Amino acid sequence: MTNYWIKKVEKGTQWELFCSQEHSLRRKESCGNYTAEQLRDYFEEVGFELEEDHWREIGLGRKAIELKYSRRPRKLRMWW
Repeated sequence: MTNYWIKKVEKGTQWELFCSQEHSLRRKESCGNYTAEQLRDYFEEVGFELEEDHWREIGLGRKAIELKYSRRPRKLRMWW
C-alpha cells in the first residue's frame, strides 16, 4: 500500500507529489512535480479514487462551480 502527500509549489501552478510505503511512513520520497491535470491523471491511473467535491477541496477538481449573480433579487445562486 502506498501513501500519498501533495503540496502546492510554484505559486500554485505545480503540485509536488510525495509517496511512501505503508511500512515506512516517516520516510517520504518526492515523486516529482506535476500540473493539476497531470496529478489527477496519475491518481486515476493508480486507482486512487475520490469524489469530485473532494478533488475540488484540494484544488484538483475538473468540474467548475458556476456562480450566477442577479442584481434584481439580490440572490447568489450556485449550481453543481
